[in-house]
Amino acid sequence: MMRLSPTRLLTAVKIFLLCVVGYCPQLLANSGAIKTQTPEIRLIANHLPPYMMVNHTETGTTYAGFEHELTQKLADTLGVNFSYYHCSWSECMQALMNGEVDMAHTLLRSTARETFLEFIEPSYLQGTHVTVFYQRYDDKRVIDEFSDLQQDNFVIGYVGSTVYFEEFEKAKHLLKMDVKTTETGVSLLAAGKIDVLAGFDELFFDLEKSNPNIKKIMKKSDYQTSATLQSHTVISKTSGLMIHKEEIGNAMRQLQSSGVIAQLSEKWVSNIR
Repeated sequence: MMRLSPTRLLTAVKIFLLCVVGYCPQLLANSGAIKTQTPEIRLIANHLPPYMMVNHTETGTTYAGFEHELTQKLADTLGVNFSYYHCSWSECMQALMNGEVDMAHTLLRSTARETFLEFIEPSYLQGTHVTVFYQRYDDKRVIDEFSDLQQDNFVIGYVGSTVYFEEFEKAKHLLKMDVKTTETGVSLLAAGKIDVLAGFDELFFDLEKSNPNIKKIMKKSDYQTSATLQSHTVISKTSGLMIHKEEIGNAMRQLQSSGVIAQLSEKWVSNIR
């Protein structure tokens, strides 16, 4: 049996990966393309400090945060390139659902998400997940338990495809409106278009930092719920990357066992947990 040299074996593996992500036509047209092309993974880029920070300038776009550095480390470990798809949270979930993007980081697990996402082990970023309900700062109505969300035909804003808590997500009797983004939700709350906005303390981290008057627009209600949850890296089940989930899982375990994920967590996320 003919044995491939290490160099030829690596080339064959790269050709296979390129075919998976859609480069076969180029390879057939130009057999030398493998020398300059590397497999590319496409990920979502949703501005959500400190997990992902997207900064658009006249000279281009820069990225920072836990997810960006984790992407860099994972790409280096796998020997691939990566690119980003800019989207609102709802758009990002739709892109993962239909395979426009391959992967995302720091997603919480839910039954609904498992229908279109493969959750890669190991999990990471274990922390307390607190759902907060925000009201306008001058709203005198009291929300100190779940049943209070039904009063006065409250219209409750939420960001679609976000994991809150089971009772809220399954409640059919509540008047809920998908506001698409946190920023839109804040604007609708300030304008009186919704009565309540469901969210999380960390989602408002950047808003409070950039807008010192945010506390004059809204306030937290007394009612909050908390649960200990963990985040995962996920692969879209409609992505060609699915056949490499084992390799990606091995790479993630390597990053965890070597302390890389813990270092990134300490650098970016520990101050809000």
